[in-house]
Parts: sequence; C-alpha cells; structure tokens
Amino acid sequence: RKYQAGTGLLCAALAGYGLVPSEYLKYRWRQRGRKRSRDSRMGKRLYLTFDDGPDRVYTGQLLDLLKLHRIQAGFFVVGEFARENPELIRRMKSEGHFIGIHSVSHENALFRGREFIRKDLEDSVEILRNLGCEVSAYRPPWGHLNLWTLYYCQRMKLKLTFWDVMAHDWAARETAGS
Repeated sequence: RKYQAGTGLLCAALAGYGLVPSEYLKYRWRQRGRKRSRDSRMGKRLYLTFDDGPDRVYTGQLLDLLKLHRIQAGFFVVGEFARENPELIRRMKSEGHFIGIHSVSHENALFRGREFIRKDLEDSVEILRNLGCEVSAYRPPWGHLNLWTLYYCQRMKLKLTFWDVMAHDWAARETAGS
C-alpha cells in the first residue's frame, strides 16, 4: 500500500510539474488563436514559423522561396545548429525574419530540473546574441515545459510561443512524394 500511495503521489507531482503546465498552455494558445480568428475587427493573418533549424541544406532553400514570394516568417532555432550555420542566421536577420530560440540541442525539458532549464535558456540566448540577434521569444521543443521554464522565461523576459497547426513534416506518411 505504501508503494502504491507513493507512486500515485509521484505521478501527481510529475503531472503538476510538467504535464499540466505544458498541456494547459498549449490549449490556451489554441483558444487564443481561435478567438482572434473570430474577432471581426482583425483582418485574416497567417504566421509561418519554422522550428529545429537552421539546416545547412534546407533552410537556404526555404529562405529562397520566402524571398521569392516576399514572405517573412519566424524561425525558432536550435542553438547548436545556429552556431554551426551563422551565415543562415545572418541571412534570416537581414531579410527581416523573426528569430527566436528553440533550446540549445532540442532536448525535451518536460521533467528536467531548474539548472538544466536555466542553462538551456541562457545558453540559447547567448548563442544568438553572439550572432547579432536580440531574442524575445522561446518555443519549447514539442511544446513541453515545466514550472522552471515558466519561471525563467518570465525572469528573462522571453515570450512563450506555441503553434496552432502542426505540419508533421518529419513523418514519412505526411511528406509529399512518400
């Protein structure tokens, strides 16, 4: 019985620490988007955002396409990839795209501790500052965050940013030509 009670308490604590904040904030984000789309005072807008890059092969092609159609987008970049591809970050910036952070190495922060979260956010911001970018937004990988993420985002004045539609472009069955 003690084991069962302890397991239940541990599960409840973990849910309150990471799962509940993650799911609640994603839900609120979607609701806010739906409310905006119903608001007759606002014109229709579509914000294109891209995560997980920059990628040496595909990001340049994407930037070419966006430039061709005069479209500005948001890029939530992984710090390690940004450091490896500074020319792509400079190009995003010079072409007027929004640049936010998406962690240092795209690790799931759902059940990570305070020091991991602090270091991940600080290092991500520092990498982009060294590349000439002022960072104001953070998109957590997979939308997973915890109470420390909320604390440090507020402390560092980073706006949490989620999404309304997921392309699932990493899945073979979702990609054109598969």
